[in-house]
Amino acid sequence: MIALPQKDFLYGNFIGKEDDWKNNKNMSLWTKEKIIEFFKDYKIYYFAEKKYIKDSASQENKNWHVFEVYAQKK
Repeated sequence: MIALPQKDFLYGNFIGKEDDWKNNKNMSLWTKEKIIEFFKDYKIYYFAEKKYIKDSASQENKNWHVFEVYAQKK
């Protein structure tokens, strides 16, 4: 992740530990607590944890676990 200058915004999706891709060693998995800690120097405008089943490009009925964050650097 890159460092943002003050007042810049960041929107990101972060994969949660309950996602079907949890065994992929090339991915970073997140918890709500880890995200809150990571964004301690940001004002969070939007935060959502989403769990749903939907097809991906490579998998039918994939279990998604995603955190969405929209935040501004303080």
